[in-house]
Amino acid sequence: GKNALIITGGWLNEILFEKKKKRRRLKLRRLGRRPPPTNPQDEQPMNDLEKELRQIDFVDMACECEAVICCRVTPKQKANVVSLVKKYKKAVTLSIGDGANDVNMIKTA
Repeated sequence: GKNALIITGGWLNEILFEKKKKRRRLKLRRLGRRPPPTNPQDEQPMNDLEKELRQIDFVDMACECEAVICCRVTPKQKANVVSLVKKYKKAVTLSIGDGANDVNMIKTA
């Protein structure tokens, strides 16, 4: 059988935050420094570069999955997931929906 991992908004933030911390630790290690302790709640608003890196982290994580199911998100957010995969992976995408609120996502794919 297949395994499923369900990630809610809070968990997604934690996962992406951990990836960001790991990237920061690796960068500082190359520079010979120690990273300061961090907390996701202490994070400052993201600049454009940080936002793009977070999007890339999300796409990388999503592409490690056989399927990504978006539920309890807005139609625009569903379309954004498809757009991000197309943008960063230059991949052909398939979207399946069961209602009128899925039209944007399907058109984007």
